[in-house]
Amino acid sequence: MSKNQMKKTKKTIIAQNECANWDCGNCIGCTLEIDKKYLKRNSWAPVFQTIISKKVNKPCTVEKGCNYFENLITER
Repeated sequence: MSKNQMKKTKKTIIAQNECANWDCGNCIGCTLEIDKKYLKRNSWAPVFQTIISKKVNKPCTVEKGCNYFENLITER
């Protein structure tokens, strides 16, 4: 298997099909943050979008652990 090929596990297949950060096996590094306590109190909350430069154009880390994947993809 070459460096750019990923092992096709259940998590990587889900990431490939459902993760907005997936780009041909690489991550675009975007993350979203919502203050759930604020949301509960006010019935709305601002959404903060940031880019994690350490992940930009790096291979997907879903198998090692990815907060974006765990919080937004699998928590549905």
